[in-house]
Amino acid sequence: MTNICVATHDFRRACTAVVKHANPKAETLNRVRAQLDRHNLTLTATDGWTSGLAIVSVWESENDLVPIPTDGVIVDLAPDQIRKILSVFKAPADKSEEPEAIIEIEIGDNYVKIADVSGLPGIDGQALELPRMETLDSYPDVAHTISRIRHLPYTELDTVHLSPHVISAFVAAANAYSEPISITAHASTRALSVVVGESFLGTLTPTLLSDEDKAKRADWAESWQIRLPAPDSVPSNATKPETNQIKAAAEQLAKAGVVEITFGGKGSDQ
Repeated sequence: MTNICVATHDFRRACTAVVKHANPKAETLNRVRAQLDRHNLTLTATDGWTSGLAIVSVWESENDLVPIPTDGVIVDLAPDQIRKILSVFKAPADKSEEPEAIIEIEIGDNYVKIADVSGLPGIDGQALELPRMETLDSYPDVAHTISRIRHLPYTELDTVHLSPHVISAFVAAANAYSEPISITAHASTRALSVVVGESFLGTLTPTLLSDEDKAKRADWAESWQIRLPAPDSVPSNATKPETNQIKAAAEQLAKAGVVEITFGGKGSDQ
């Protein structure tokens, strides 16, 4: 049995950010993997096209007598179990570095028990016990994949094509951490690395277009060139400067080489 304590708000953000990357259509990938060491609880998930990794700091541990193994403790949770946890354990954002709401996670041989131990009115003592999923040895090592891609040299980011599914997966992390999504291209791979704030990393694979789709987009781009205003034209909301018509006419004549202008009036010989 393993017991740790983590900040409820931190744990909720990590669950929210990572669960979107699980793949409900593939049994092997339809899970969130939680890996525990003495410093962090790391959550990972992947659907084969995107992956997400979030860390949660361990605040307290009851493992002085039974130390956490060097390679950590691994437990897999179904996405529905993660959503159940999110529905039961709610907490306001922490106002300082010290968390206000804290949960204890107890990992047994065939169960995972989560209980609020913060002592806050209304939530203290809430508990949820879930059956452990089978831990699959064939599950991808998401952290290793992210590390390998991040260590490749950076390269310029050209036009990329992202599906709504890919975008929504990372929007969840951006909303959870209230941070922008940073995307980086790397040499020797189509995969892009993703960073959201301090505690979330990910990868994504852009959509690969067929020759037919590329041709369509080239036609669309040409059509937009015709529809849009010329780039050197005056914007419709630009303030038009007041002009002195006589001065403007004189400047035009001067440019034409006229240096003297004589006006003839009534009774004049000119």
